[in-house]
Amino acid sequence: MEQRVVAFADGRVFSGAQAKALGMVDELGGLEEALNGAAKLAGLPSPPRVIQPRRRFSVMDLLRSQLGLGKASVLLPTLPTFKTPLYLLD
Repeated sequence: MEQRVVAFADGRVFSGAQAKALGMVDELGGLEEALNGAAKLAGLPSPPRVIQPRRRFSVMDLLRSQLGLGKASVLLPTLPTFKTPLYLLD
């Protein structure tokens, strides 16, 4: 099994279909399918009851929305962007 993984584990990004063809995933689907599959494995009813994390209220969020700044604020420093993709290889 390890030799199969080493053959393609070189930092490339694969589509879902490619990952399935390589045996990296069992099935393709979205969040709902993943939740239902996890519930089935855990012996829970399907669809499972999902408790979403609470969104913390922020005064800065209120100010941004009132000033029309959206998520990116002119008050915050911007991070540099890279024109080429970065890959982390071990």
